[in-house]
Amino acid sequence: MIGPELSAVRSPWRTLGWPGLAGALALGAAAAVGSGLVPGWPPSSASAGQAPAPAEASAAPQRLASTSVADPLARLLALAAQEGVSVPRTEQRTRGAGEAGTRLHMPARGAYSDLRRFIEAALMADPRLALESLQLRRQTPEDPMLEADLVWWLAGGSR
Repeated sequence: MIGPELSAVRSPWRTLGWPGLAGALALGAAAAVGSGLVPGWPPSSASAGQAPAPAEASAAPQRLASTSVADPLARLLALAAQEGVSVPRTEQRTRGAGEAGTRLHMPARGAYSDLRRFIEAALMADPRLALESLQLRRQTPEDPMLEADLVWWLAGGSR
């Protein structure tokens, strides 16, 4: 016979059953992995002995941290050229004293798919970068090329 103090502990497990127990174990394992208690998890592709596919390697730009505006701007321009987007000029403006960051205005020209890949690659490359505004125009309905006005916000870029 179970005493009253043990029946109070056993009661929640009885009501949850096996699915509840499995869920609690999965939650505990996720918490252990997320908190860093399991070193080396998730395994990187290099440690698993697998090289990333060439298409994935070019589509996933490296995340690099930088405190100056010149480095992120240079990466943006390199990504634009890599994706086939032409950028004739850029403008930089810092915001007021209360907001640390830089606004980058970038007119660009390219095919719709190229512009999408460029924007995605740029946002993946720098976690401090945000797309604040995007305007697209076509000269004629038949023209495959778009003119884009991109306004980026680079957080902390004015340090």
